[in-house]
Amino acid sequence: MLDTKDYEWDSKIRIWTEMFVIQIKPVCNYLLYQSGEFFKCILKFPIDEFKLNSSTFYNKHSLENCQLDDIGLQELSDFSRRECGDLAVRNMMEHEEYVRATVCKSIRN
Repeated sequence: MLDTKDYEWDSKIRIWTEMFVIQIKPVCNYLLYQSGEFFKCILKFPIDEFKLNSSTFYNKHSLENCQLDDIGLQELSDFSRRECGDLAVRNMMEHEEYVRATVCKSIRN
Protein backbone atom coordinates (compact mmCIF):
# COMPACT_ATOMS: atom_id res chain seq x y z
CA MET A 1 0.00 0.00 0.00
CA LEU A 2 1.32 3.42 -1.02
CA ASP A 3 1.51 5.95 1.78
CA THR A 4 0.43 9.33 0.38
CA LYS A 5 2.56 11.20 2.93
CA ASP A 6 5.69 9.50 1.61
CA TYR A 7 4.67 10.34 -1.95
CA GLU A 8 4.08 14.01 -1.05
CA TRP A 9 7.43 14.16 0.73
CA ASP A 10 9.22 12.60 -2.26
CA SER A 11 7.54 15.15 -4.52
CA LYS A 12 8.73 18.03 -2.38
CA ILE A 13 12.27 16.66 -2.30
CA ARG A 14 12.24 16.29 -6.08
CA ILE A 15 11.03 19.90 -6.52
CA TRP A 16 13.71 21.26 -4.17
CA THR A 17 16.39 19.19 -5.87
CA GLU A 18 15.39 20.47 -9.30
CA MET A 19 15.36 24.05 -8.02
CA PHE A 20 18.83 23.58 -6.55
CA VAL A 21 20.25 22.14 -9.76
CA ILE A 22 18.66 24.77 -11.99
CA GLN A 23 19.07 27.92 -9.89
CA ILE A 24 21.50 27.52 -7.03
CA LYS A 25 24.20 25.18 -8.34
CA PRO A 26 25.31 27.48 -11.21
CA VAL A 27 25.67 30.39 -8.78
CA CYS A 28 27.72 28.24 -6.40
CA ASN A 29 29.91 27.05 -9.27
CA TYR A 30 30.49 30.63 -10.42
CA LEU A 31 31.41 31.71 -6.88
CA LEU A 32 33.85 28.79 -6.70
CA TYR A 33 35.35 29.98 -9.99
CA GLN A 34 35.70 33.56 -8.74
CA SER A 35 37.36 32.44 -5.51
CA GLY A 36 39.62 29.87 -7.18
CA GLU A 37 43.33 29.98 -7.93
CA PHE A 38 42.93 30.81 -11.61
CA PHE A 39 40.72 33.85 -11.08
CA LYS A 40 42.97 35.14 -8.28
CA CYS A 41 45.95 34.65 -10.59
CA ILE A 42 44.52 36.38 -13.63
CA LEU A 43 43.45 39.41 -11.59
CA LYS A 44 47.03 39.97 -10.36
CA PHE A 45 48.47 40.71 -13.78
CA PRO A 46 47.76 43.48 -16.23
CA ILE A 47 47.46 41.47 -19.40
CA ASP A 48 47.14 43.49 -22.58
CA GLU A 49 46.26 40.48 -24.67
CA PHE A 50 43.43 39.16 -22.47
CA LYS A 51 40.70 41.05 -20.71
CA LEU A 52 37.91 40.16 -18.34
CA ASN A 53 34.48 40.40 -19.84
CA SER A 54 32.18 39.85 -16.88
CA SER A 55 29.12 41.02 -18.79
CA THR A 56 29.21 37.89 -20.94
CA PHE A 57 28.66 35.48 -18.07
CA TYR A 58 24.97 36.15 -17.76
CA ASN A 59 23.94 37.34 -21.19
CA LYS A 60 26.30 35.14 -23.23
CA HIS A 61 27.14 37.97 -25.66
CA SER A 62 30.81 38.49 -26.37
CA LEU A 63 32.49 41.82 -26.87
CA GLU A 64 33.13 42.97 -30.41
CA ASN A 65 36.57 41.94 -31.65
CA CYS A 66 37.00 39.69 -28.65
CA GLN A 67 36.81 35.92 -28.32
CA LEU A 68 38.48 33.04 -26.54
CA ASP A 69 38.91 30.17 -28.97
CA ASP A 70 40.87 26.97 -28.30
CA ILE A 71 44.17 28.63 -29.20
CA GLY A 72 43.44 31.55 -26.87
CA LEU A 73 42.48 29.13 -24.11
CA GLN A 74 45.80 27.31 -24.55
CA GLU A 75 47.72 30.60 -24.47
CA LEU A 76 45.88 31.60 -21.30
CA SER A 77 46.64 28.19 -19.82
CA ASP A 78 50.35 28.58 -20.62
CA PHE A 79 50.38 32.06 -19.08
CA SER A 80 48.61 30.80 -15.94
CA ARG A 81 51.03 27.88 -15.58
CA ARG A 82 54.03 30.19 -16.00
CA GLU A 83 52.81 32.87 -13.59
CA CYS A 84 50.76 30.93 -11.02
CA GLY A 85 51.46 27.22 -11.39
CA ASP A 86 49.60 24.02 -12.12
CA LEU A 87 46.92 24.54 -9.47
CA ALA A 88 45.69 27.67 -11.26
CA VAL A 89 45.61 25.81 -14.59
CA ARG A 90 43.74 22.89 -13.08
CA ASN A 91 41.23 25.32 -11.58
CA MET A 92 40.93 27.09 -14.93
CA MET A 93 40.12 23.85 -16.75
CA GLU A 94 37.60 22.80 -14.08
CA HIS A 95 35.74 26.03 -14.88
CA GLU A 96 36.40 26.20 -18.62
CA GLU A 97 32.83 27.28 -19.39
CA TYR A 98 33.17 30.29 -17.08
CA VAL A 99 36.65 31.10 -18.37
CA ARG A 100 35.39 31.17 -21.95
CA ALA A 101 32.46 33.35 -20.86
CA THR A 102 34.44 35.86 -18.80
CA VAL A 103 37.88 36.11 -20.38
CA CYS A 104 38.42 37.00 -23.98
CA LYS A 105 41.41 37.48 -26.22
CA SER A 106 41.64 40.69 -28.16
CA ILE A 107 41.66 40.20 -31.89
CA ARG A 108 44.02 42.55 -33.62
CA ASN A 109 42.74 43.92 -36.92
